[in-house]
Amino acid sequence: MVTIINDYFFNTGWNPKCYNVNVKPTSKIHYVLKSRQDPYDRFVSLIANGVEVLRAFTPFDSAIEQTVDIPEDLGMAFALGNKVCGIVTTYVYQGWDFFAESLNEIRNNVIPIGVFTVASIDSKNRTLEANLSQSVFAKRGYLYVTGHSREEGARGREFKVYVDGKVVFHQYLDWGWYPGCGYVKPYIFNVNSNVKNVKVECSNCGDYWKVSLTLITEYISGGLPLWLISLLGFVGGFSTVYFIRRKSKKK
Repeated sequence: MVTIINDYFFNTGWNPKCYNVNVKPTSKIHYVLKSRQDPYDRFVSLIANGVEVLRAFTPFDSAIEQTVDIPEDLGMAFALGNKVCGIVTTYVYQGWDFFAESLNEIRNNVIPIGVFTVASIDSKNRTLEANLSQSVFAKRGYLYVTGHSREEGARGREFKVYVDGKVVFHQYLDWGWYPGCGYVKPYIFNVNSNVKNVKVECSNCGDYWKVSLTLITEYISGGLPLWLISLLGFVGGFSTVYFIRRKSKKK
């Protein structure tokens, strides 16, 4: 077991709190959230090296404790470096305590690429778009998407994911979370093609949608491909993904 986060979140809003933590890739996370007399339910995220690996929602002014199985593809994000971030959307009142730990170690031959991480879609900016500096072959994609604030209770929102102009995900979604539901599973879709340009689009969204999109590629036996090592920019065991260029949101 390795502690990932053990901190108090107060008046942090959507801003992450980040830490330098050496965590092995994992597919099982145990987490505890305890309210300090905060009467509201809160959005919670655990992000490893730019990849959202876990999204959850607290109950009202209470506590929640879960041990969840996360996709191995996302759990491999811990192999990309040591930067771990947490989000708990506290504002006023006394905030929340957030504890998370990994429970097992996995080995896999995949590399998760965080294209969008807790990015916003609203009624004026309904498209997220990014270009990769080099085309990569992606096998799958993972999409976290939930509606908040004035989108609470919204249904029938049309979401599409495009890779190089091809639709790889198309569903009509509701707001996607409920107070106290805890862990929210991501949507999984197949890609199986080279990817240069990525777009997430919602044709009929109102305000306050939060989106994370991760693509999954593989590395060759024996280690990372040289081109990906250079793109990931490994320095002293900590990596930052430099090869994504995001375009301006279309209005």
